[in-house]
Amino acid sequence: MQFKHKILCIALSGVFVIVGLLGITSLTLAQGNPWATKANMPTPRALLSTSVVDGVIYAIGGGTGPYSDFSTVEAYDPKTDTWTKKINMPTPRAGLSTCAVDGIIYAIGGHWSPGLATVEAYNPVTDNWTSKTPMPTSRGFLSVSVVDGIIYAIGGCKDVTGIGLSKVEAYDPKTDTWTEKTPMPTARLLLTSCEVDGIIYAIGGSSNFAPGASTLRTVEAYDPAANTWTKKTDMPTLRGGHSTSVVDRIIYAIGGVAYGGGPGLSTVEAYDPVTDTWMTKTDMPTPRKFLSCSAVDGKIYAIGGVDGGQVVATVEEYDPSFDSTPTGVEEVSEVIAVPSGYELSQNYPNPFNPMTTIQFNLPKTSNVTLKIFNVIGEEITTIVSKQLPAGNYSYKWDASNHASGVYLYRLEADGYFETKKMILMR
Repeated sequence: MQFKHKILCIALSGVFVIVGLLGITSLTLAQGNPWATKANMPTPRALLSTSVVDGVIYAIGGGTGPYSDFSTVEAYDPKTDTWTKKINMPTPRAGLSTCAVDGIIYAIGGHWSPGLATVEAYNPVTDNWTSKTPMPTSRGFLSVSVVDGIIYAIGGCKDVTGIGLSKVEAYDPKTDTWTEKTPMPTARLLLTSCEVDGIIYAIGGSSNFAPGASTLRTVEAYDPAANTWTKKTDMPTLRGGHSTSVVDRIIYAIGGVAYGGGPGLSTVEAYDPVTDTWMTKTDMPTPRKFLSCSAVDGKIYAIGGVDGGQVVATVEEYDPSFDSTPTGVEEVSEVIAVPSGYELSQNYPNPFNPMTTIQFNLPKTSNVTLKIFNVIGEEITTIVSKQLPAGNYSYKWDASNHASGVYLYRLEADGYFETKKMILMR
């Protein structure tokens, strides 16, 4: 998808040439592909876990099939696009989950016949492992997240029956102790979890691991301070065995599988916890399930997994800032003249289902916000929030994840503001 608008100058091969034609000038900008192929991981594997310390990604454990668990640890430096072998984890395991606290990586649980309670801590500086107090509940295919230095182990399954758990247990690395917490409302395994602003979001997964079992779109938020769970907007795509990472407080859910034994997915969807909305993003080049993702310097690295029944070493880098559909919106305008005044046009088509176009004009460089609200005035999403040069602008809004009804869109630009109504009709 191409993102472009024209004003003031022309950009050719990265070189800007100033031109004038009857007082009208223009600029063309094109978004690049947000995905790039990187150096393969030395050891192909799936059901691994990755964590970041000091800008380096550590790929830990995993395997190539049932009961083929690895203790392998390999470190990836995104700056040099190189991998380095590290000392093995003491306990070989797949289906584990890892996280970093104060520069130490904690590898928790794993396997599933039966699940493991094992907790081992890795120090990247000394390249050594230390055994810690086991998790109270043995389990694999769980997810862990960190809030204020406390690790929360969520969901998973105990054994080969593959029945999902709602169990939540908290680990304090300073005291090496575990505490039981309020169970997750929806029992599941093969889920992922991410922390944003002190809240943990448990996303997707499956109620069991049986062949043909359906996956979930469920999103539930855990507040460690209150020890409570809250239901959130479902993820658009049913899936488990996916991976999530956070960039600029947005959660990106990548890959996975739609049902037990199904093919890997290339799906990428972004969740904004502030607006409780999901947006479809550019697909990952290699469809994969049972991969692991980590973010470094605003870019997400999708590592390993299963592609078409084959365990792979594939590494692909995703840069959200180069995705041509930020926040579910596509800008498609071409400006050929500077407008004489501010103007917000009626969206078209109207009524719409599910895509509509919103246009506005700016007579000068302005700080612009364009937002969508529901009929009672609650903010749904922000389409634009930045400074824009003078020109005519056109944005597409995809309302696939919203219910039928009346919505409001409001433009504010340096003292000018206007609000119009639109109707989503399914």
